Amino acid sequence: TLDSGEVIYSRAGEFGVDNNGYIVSNEGWYLRTFPVDAQGNISATSMNATSPIQLPASVGAPEATTELTIATNLPSTSPGIIDSGTGNILAIDPTDDETYSFTTSATIYDSLGNEHIVTTYYQHIDESALDGGGVAVGDNQWQMAVYVDGGDVKGGTAGVPYALETDARISFNANGLLNSVDADPSTAAIEDVNLAFTDGAPTEWLSGAETQAIALSLRGSTQNSGAFNVGALTVNGFPTGRLTGVQVSEEGLIRAQYSNGQAIPIGKIAMGNFSNTQALNKIGSTAWKETTDSGPVIAGEASTGSFGQIQAGALETSNVDLTAELVGLITAQRNFQANSKAIETNNTITQTIIQLG
Repeated sequence: TLDSGEVIYSRAGEFGVDNNGYIVSNEGWYLRTFPVDAQGNISATSMNATSPIQLPASVGAPEATTELTIATNLPSTSPGIIDSGTGNILAIDPTDDETYSFTTSATIYDSLGNEHIVTTYYQHIDESALDGGGVAVGDNQWQMAVYVDGGDVKGGTAGVPYALETDARISFNANGLLNSVDADPSTAAIEDVNLAFTDGAPTEWLSGAETQAIALSLRGSTQNSGAFNVGALTVNGFPTGRLTGVQVSEEGLIRAQYSNGQAIPIGKIAMGNFSNTQALNKIGSTAWKETTDSGPVIAGEASTGSFGQIQAGALETSNVDLTAELVGLITAQRNFQANSKAIETNNTITQTIIQLG
Protein backbone atom coordinates (compact mmCIF):
# COMPACT_ATOMS: atom_id res chain seq x y z
CA THR A 1 0.00 0.00 0.00
CA LEU A 2 0.92 3.64 -0.42
CA ASP A 3 1.04 6.09 2.50
CA SER A 4 -2.42 7.23 1.35
CA GLY A 5 -3.79 3.75 2.02
CA GLU A 6 -4.32 2.98 -1.66
CA VAL A 7 -3.66 -0.67 -2.50
CA ILE A 8 -1.38 -1.57 -5.40
CA TYR A 9 -0.26 -4.98 -6.60
CA SER A 10 3.14 -6.31 -7.64
CA ARG A 11 4.96 -9.55 -8.45
CA ALA A 12 8.37 -8.11 -7.57
CA GLY A 13 8.78 -9.53 -4.09
CA GLU A 14 11.91 -7.69 -3.00
CA PHE A 15 11.36 -6.16 0.44
CA GLY A 16 13.32 -4.64 3.26
CA VAL A 17 12.61 -3.02 6.62
CA ASP A 18 12.25 0.74 7.07
CA ASN A 19 13.33 2.76 10.11
CA ASN A 20 9.95 2.18 11.78
CA GLY A 21 10.15 -1.59 11.47
CA TYR A 22 7.67 -1.93 8.59
CA ILE A 23 8.37 -4.35 5.74
CA VAL A 24 8.46 -2.25 2.57
CA SER A 25 9.44 -2.50 -1.10
CA ASN A 26 12.27 -0.52 -2.72
CA GLU A 27 9.71 2.19 -3.49
CA GLY A 28 8.61 2.36 0.15
CA TRP A 29 5.30 0.56 -0.42
CA TYR A 30 4.04 -1.38 2.59
CA LEU A 31 3.62 -5.15 2.44
CA ARG A 32 0.09 -6.10 3.53
CA THR A 33 -0.62 -9.29 5.45
CA PHE A 34 -3.52 -11.19 6.95
CA PRO A 35 -3.55 -11.30 10.77
CA VAL A 36 -2.68 -14.71 12.25
CA ASP A 37 -3.12 -16.51 15.55
CA ALA A 38 -0.31 -18.07 17.60
CA GLN A 39 -0.29 -21.13 15.31
CA GLY A 40 -0.09 -19.04 12.14
CA ASN A 41 -3.70 -19.61 11.06
CA ILE A 42 -5.81 -16.86 9.46
CA SER A 43 -9.53 -16.34 9.98
CA ALA A 44 -10.31 -14.19 6.91
CA THR A 45 -8.91 -13.71 3.40
CA SER A 46 -10.49 -10.36 2.61
CA MET A 47 -8.24 -7.47 1.59
CA ASN A 48 -10.20 -5.38 4.08
CA ALA A 49 -8.73 -7.58 6.83
CA THR A 50 -5.13 -6.90 5.79
CA SER A 51 -2.78 -4.31 7.20
CA PRO A 52 0.87 -3.24 6.81
CA ILE A 53 3.14 -5.56 8.78
CA GLN A 54 5.53 -4.17 11.37
CA LEU A 55 8.23 -6.21 13.08
CA PRO A 56 7.74 -6.38 16.86
CA ALA A 57 9.93 -4.01 18.84
CA SER A 58 9.61 -6.04 22.04
CA VAL A 59 11.98 -8.83 23.04
CA GLY A 60 10.93 -12.47 22.79
CA ALA A 61 9.26 -13.45 26.06
CA PRO A 62 10.94 -16.25 28.04
CA GLU A 63 9.25 -19.46 29.11
CA ALA A 64 9.98 -21.32 32.34
CA THR A 65 11.15 -24.92 32.20
CA THR A 66 8.55 -27.45 33.32
CA GLU A 67 9.92 -30.67 31.81
CA LEU A 68 13.38 -32.18 31.77
CA THR A 69 14.25 -35.58 30.27
CA ILE A 70 17.58 -37.27 30.98
CA ALA A 71 18.09 -40.76 29.57
CA THR A 72 21.41 -42.29 30.60
CA ASN A 73 23.21 -45.59 30.47
CA LEU A 74 24.43 -46.46 33.96
CA PRO A 75 27.23 -49.06 33.69
CA SER A 76 26.30 -52.38 35.26
CA THR A 77 29.96 -53.00 36.13
CA SER A 78 30.32 -49.80 38.14
CA PRO A 79 31.51 -50.57 41.72
CA GLY A 80 28.77 -50.43 44.36
CA ILE A 81 28.90 -47.80 47.09
CA ILE A 82 27.99 -48.45 50.74
CA ASP A 83 28.34 -46.68 54.07
CA SER A 84 31.30 -48.67 55.39
CA GLY A 85 30.57 -47.64 58.96
CA THR A 86 26.93 -48.75 59.20
CA GLY A 87 26.45 -50.99 56.18
CA ASN A 88 23.52 -48.81 55.14
CA ILE A 89 22.87 -46.92 51.91
CA LEU A 90 25.23 -43.95 51.77
CA ALA A 91 23.56 -40.59 51.17
CA ILE A 92 24.82 -38.68 48.14
CA ASP A 93 26.91 -35.62 48.99
CA PRO A 94 27.62 -33.51 45.87
CA THR A 95 30.70 -32.05 47.58
CA ASP A 96 32.20 -35.54 48.06
CA ASP A 97 32.85 -37.48 44.85
CA GLU A 98 33.30 -40.67 46.87
CA THR A 99 29.53 -40.74 47.45
CA TYR A 100 28.41 -40.89 43.83
CA SER A 101 29.40 -42.76 40.68
CA PHE A 102 28.47 -40.37 37.85
CA THR A 103 27.03 -36.93 37.28
CA THR A 104 25.62 -34.81 34.46
CA SER A 105 24.11 -31.34 34.14
CA ALA A 106 21.40 -29.50 32.20
CA THR A 107 20.38 -25.86 31.84
CA ILE A 108 16.86 -24.84 32.86
CA TYR A 109 15.13 -21.44 32.72
CA ASP A 110 12.97 -19.61 35.22
CA SER A 111 9.94 -17.45 34.40
CA LEU A 112 12.18 -14.42 33.84
CA GLY A 113 14.43 -16.27 31.41
CA ASN A 114 17.38 -16.64 33.78
CA GLU A 115 19.51 -19.76 33.39
CA HIS A 116 20.04 -22.27 36.20
CA ILE A 117 22.23 -25.37 36.09
CA VAL A 118 20.55 -28.55 37.33
CA THR A 119 23.01 -31.30 38.21
CA THR A 120 22.01 -34.94 38.69
CA TYR A 121 24.18 -37.35 40.66
CA TYR A 122 23.97 -41.13 40.31
CA GLN A 123 25.19 -43.70 42.82
CA HIS A 124 25.41 -47.44 42.16
CA ILE A 125 24.21 -48.89 45.46
CA ASP A 126 26.15 -51.88 46.76
CA GLU A 127 23.87 -54.92 46.68
CA SER A 128 24.58 -55.61 50.37
CA ALA A 129 23.68 -52.09 51.52
CA LEU A 130 20.74 -51.95 53.91
CA ASP A 131 17.73 -49.73 53.36
CA GLY A 132 15.81 -47.93 56.09
CA GLY A 133 14.09 -51.17 57.07
CA GLY A 134 17.34 -53.05 57.46
CA VAL A 135 16.85 -55.06 54.25
CA ALA A 136 19.61 -55.48 51.65
CA VAL A 137 18.70 -53.61 48.48
CA GLY A 138 19.94 -56.33 46.10
CA ASP A 139 21.14 -56.04 42.51
CA ASN A 140 20.54 -53.34 39.90
CA GLN A 141 19.76 -50.53 42.33
CA TRP A 142 20.84 -46.92 41.93
CA GLN A 143 20.33 -43.73 43.88
CA MET A 144 19.91 -40.29 42.31
CA ALA A 145 20.04 -36.76 43.71
CA VAL A 146 19.26 -33.47 41.93
CA TYR A 147 20.78 -30.11 42.87
CA VAL A 148 21.09 -26.49 41.77
CA ASP A 149 23.58 -23.88 42.93
CA GLY A 150 22.47 -22.48 46.28
CA GLY A 151 23.38 -19.01 45.01
CA ASP A 152 20.30 -19.14 42.77
CA VAL A 153 17.88 -19.71 45.64
CA LYS A 154 16.75 -17.44 48.48
CA GLY A 155 18.15 -18.85 51.69
CA GLY A 156 20.85 -20.72 49.77
CA THR A 157 24.57 -20.05 49.66
CA ALA A 158 26.44 -19.40 46.44
CA GLY A 159 28.71 -22.31 45.57
CA VAL A 160 26.84 -24.69 47.86
CA PRO A 161 24.52 -27.25 46.19
CA TYR A 162 20.82 -26.83 46.96
CA ALA A 163 18.76 -30.03 46.80
CA LEU A 164 15.74 -30.20 44.51
CA GLU A 165 15.46 -33.92 45.23
CA THR A 166 17.61 -36.37 47.16
CA ASP A 167 17.70 -40.14 47.55
CA ALA A 168 15.48 -41.06 44.62
CA ARG A 169 15.83 -44.81 44.02
CA ILE A 170 16.17 -46.21 40.47
CA SER A 171 15.65 -49.91 39.83
CA PHE A 172 16.53 -51.86 36.66
CA ASN A 173 15.46 -55.36 35.67
CA ALA A 174 17.76 -58.21 34.66
CA ASN A 175 17.71 -57.00 31.04
CA GLY A 176 19.04 -53.57 31.99
CA LEU A 177 15.74 -51.81 31.38
CA LEU A 178 14.27 -49.22 33.72
CA ASN A 179 11.96 -50.99 36.12
CA SER A 180 10.83 -48.36 38.62
CA VAL A 181 11.66 -45.05 40.22
CA ASP A 182 10.92 -44.43 43.87
CA ALA A 183 11.30 -41.22 45.85
CA ASP A 184 10.11 -39.41 48.94
CA PRO A 185 6.40 -38.74 48.27
CA SER A 186 6.66 -35.39 50.05
CA THR A 187 8.98 -34.10 47.35
CA ALA A 188 8.18 -36.21 44.31
CA ALA A 189 5.14 -37.73 42.66
CA ILE A 190 5.72 -41.02 40.87
CA GLU A 191 4.09 -41.35 37.46
CA ASP A 192 5.45 -44.11 35.25
CA VAL A 193 9.17 -43.31 35.29
CA ASN A 194 8.76 -39.60 35.91
CA LEU A 195 9.59 -37.60 39.02
CA ALA A 196 7.61 -34.38 39.35
CA PHE A 197 9.49 -32.17 41.79
CA THR A 198 6.90 -30.05 43.55
CA ASP A 199 7.47 -29.45 47.25
CA GLY A 200 11.14 -30.14 46.61
CA ALA A 201 11.44 -27.32 44.08
CA PRO A 202 13.11 -24.08 45.21
CA THR A 203 10.52 -21.87 46.87
CA GLU A 204 12.00 -18.62 45.62
CA TRP A 205 14.62 -17.82 43.02
CA LEU A 206 16.90 -14.92 43.89
CA SER A 207 15.99 -13.45 40.50
CA GLY A 208 12.42 -12.86 41.70
CA ALA A 209 10.99 -15.39 39.24
CA GLU A 210 7.97 -17.53 40.02
CA THR A 211 8.23 -20.68 42.11
CA GLN A 212 9.01 -23.51 39.74
CA ALA A 213 8.02 -27.20 39.60
CA ILE A 214 9.99 -29.37 37.19
CA ALA A 215 8.98 -32.83 35.95
CA LEU A 216 12.11 -34.92 35.49
CA SER A 217 11.67 -37.94 33.22
CA LEU A 218 14.16 -40.82 33.20
CA ARG A 219 12.40 -42.60 30.36
CA GLY A 220 14.86 -44.48 28.15
CA SER A 221 17.51 -44.92 30.85
CA THR A 222 19.33 -48.26 30.89
CA GLN A 223 21.84 -50.24 32.93
CA ASN A 224 24.12 -52.06 30.51
CA SER A 225 27.80 -52.76 30.06
CA GLY A 226 29.98 -50.01 28.67
CA ALA A 227 30.66 -46.47 29.74
CA PHE A 228 28.32 -43.98 31.35
CA ASN A 229 26.69 -41.82 28.70
CA VAL A 230 23.74 -39.50 28.25
CA GLY A 231 21.65 -40.85 25.39
CA ALA A 232 19.04 -38.10 25.46
CA LEU A 233 18.78 -34.76 27.21
CA THR A 234 15.83 -32.55 26.39
CA VAL A 235 14.46 -29.56 28.23
CA ASN A 236 11.60 -27.19 27.46
CA GLY A 237 11.58 -23.50 28.24
CA PHE A 238 13.86 -20.82 26.83
CA PRO A 239 15.48 -17.52 27.81
CA THR A 240 14.59 -14.00 26.72
CA GLY A 241 15.31 -13.48 23.03
CA ARG A 242 16.16 -10.54 20.79
CA LEU A 243 14.85 -10.18 17.26
CA THR A 244 17.39 -11.52 14.75
CA GLY A 245 15.41 -11.61 11.50
CA VAL A 246 12.33 -12.84 9.69
CA GLN A 247 11.43 -16.13 8.08
CA VAL A 248 8.97 -16.56 5.20
CA SER A 249 7.45 -19.97 4.44
CA GLU A 250 6.15 -21.31 1.11
CA GLU A 251 2.65 -20.51 2.38
CA GLY A 252 3.61 -16.87 2.93
CA LEU A 253 3.64 -17.10 6.72
CA ILE A 254 6.02 -14.51 8.18
CA ARG A 255 7.68 -15.40 11.46
CA ALA A 256 9.79 -13.16 13.67
CA GLN A 257 12.96 -15.06 14.59
CA TYR A 258 14.56 -14.59 17.99
CA SER A 259 17.98 -15.42 19.39
CA ASN A 260 16.41 -17.95 21.79
CA GLY A 261 15.40 -20.15 18.86
CA GLN A 262 11.74 -19.12 18.81
CA ALA A 263 9.95 -18.18 15.58
CA ILE A 264 6.70 -16.31 16.27
CA PRO A 265 4.04 -15.96 13.50
CA ILE A 266 3.25 -12.28 12.91
CA GLY A 267 1.34 -12.28 9.62
CA LYS A 268 0.63 -14.06 6.34
CA ILE A 269 1.33 -12.37 3.01
CA ALA A 270 -1.86 -11.36 1.21
CA MET A 271 -2.07 -12.63 -2.38
CA GLY A 272 -4.38 -11.23 -5.03
CA ASN A 273 -5.71 -12.36 -8.40
CA PHE A 274 -8.07 -10.80 -10.95
CA SER A 275 -10.58 -12.06 -13.49
CA ASN A 276 -8.91 -9.93 -16.19
CA THR A 277 -5.28 -9.23 -15.34
CA GLN A 278 -4.72 -7.60 -18.75
CA ALA A 279 -7.03 -4.75 -17.73
CA LEU A 280 -4.98 -3.74 -14.68
CA ASN A 281 -3.62 -0.19 -14.73
CA LYS A 282 0.19 -0.22 -14.82
CA ILE A 283 1.70 2.45 -12.58
CA GLY A 284 5.34 1.41 -12.64
CA SER A 285 7.71 -1.18 -14.02
CA THR A 286 6.38 -3.83 -11.63
CA ALA A 287 3.19 -2.41 -10.08
CA TRP A 288 -0.48 -2.32 -11.05
CA LYS A 289 -3.79 -0.95 -9.79
CA GLU A 290 -7.26 -2.45 -9.90
CA THR A 291 -9.66 -1.12 -12.55
CA THR A 292 -13.33 -1.60 -13.37
CA ASP A 293 -12.44 -3.85 -16.30
CA SER A 294 -10.03 -5.99 -14.27
CA GLY A 295 -12.74 -6.77 -11.75
CA PRO A 296 -12.33 -6.73 -7.97
CA VAL A 297 -9.34 -8.42 -6.39
CA ILE A 298 -9.72 -12.08 -5.42
CA ALA A 299 -7.77 -12.33 -2.18
CA GLY A 300 -6.17 -15.52 -0.92
CA GLU A 301 -3.09 -17.11 0.58
CA ALA A 302 -0.11 -18.76 -1.08
CA SER A 303 -0.17 -22.52 -1.79
CA THR A 304 -3.99 -22.58 -1.98
CA GLY A 305 -6.28 -22.62 -5.01
CA SER A 306 -4.78 -20.79 -7.98
CA PHE A 307 -2.13 -19.08 -5.87
CA GLY A 308 1.42 -20.35 -6.18
CA GLN A 309 4.05 -20.90 -3.53
CA ILE A 310 6.40 -18.26 -2.19
CA GLN A 311 10.14 -18.88 -2.41
CA ALA A 312 11.97 -16.76 0.14
CA GLY A 313 15.26 -15.21 -0.92
CA ALA A 314 14.56 -15.53 -4.66
CA LEU A 315 13.22 -13.33 -7.46
CA GLU A 316 11.55 -14.22 -10.74
CA THR A 317 13.81 -12.87 -13.50
CA SER A 318 10.89 -11.34 -15.38
CA ASN A 319 9.56 -9.52 -12.32
CA VAL A 320 12.56 -7.72 -10.90
CA ASP A 321 12.61 -3.94 -10.54
CA LEU A 322 14.89 -3.08 -13.48
CA THR A 323 15.75 0.39 -12.17
CA ALA A 324 16.80 -0.92 -8.76
CA GLU A 325 18.78 -3.77 -10.29
CA LEU A 326 20.55 -1.42 -12.72
CA VAL A 327 21.55 0.89 -9.86
CA GLY A 328 22.90 -2.13 -7.99
CA LEU A 329 24.87 -3.25 -11.04
CA ILE A 330 26.42 0.19 -11.52
CA THR A 331 27.34 0.35 -7.83
CA ALA A 332 28.98 -3.08 -7.98
CA GLN A 333 30.92 -2.07 -11.11
CA ARG A 334 32.23 1.10 -9.47
CA ASN A 335 33.26 -0.83 -6.36
CA PHE A 336 35.15 -3.27 -8.57
CA GLN A 337 36.91 -0.43 -10.39
CA ALA A 338 37.86 1.22 -7.10
CA ASN A 339 39.28 -2.03 -5.74
CA SER A 340 41.22 -2.63 -8.95
CA LYS A 341 42.71 0.87 -8.75
CA ALA A 342 43.70 0.32 -5.12
CA ILE A 343 45.49 -2.93 -6.03
CA GLU A 344 47.25 -1.22 -8.95
CA THR A 345 48.43 1.61 -6.68
CA ASN A 346 49.64 -0.87 -4.07
CA ASN A 347 51.67 -2.74 -6.70
CA THR A 348 53.24 0.53 -7.89
CA ILE A 349 54.26 1.48 -4.36
CA THR A 350 55.72 -1.99 -3.78
CA GLN A 351 57.79 -1.79 -6.97
CA THR A 352 59.07 1.67 -5.99
CA ILE A 353 60.15 0.41 -2.56
CA ILE A 354 61.98 -2.52 -4.15
CA GLN A 355 63.82 -0.20 -6.55
CA LEU A 356 64.85 2.11 -3.69
CA GLY A 357 66.34 -0.87 -1.88
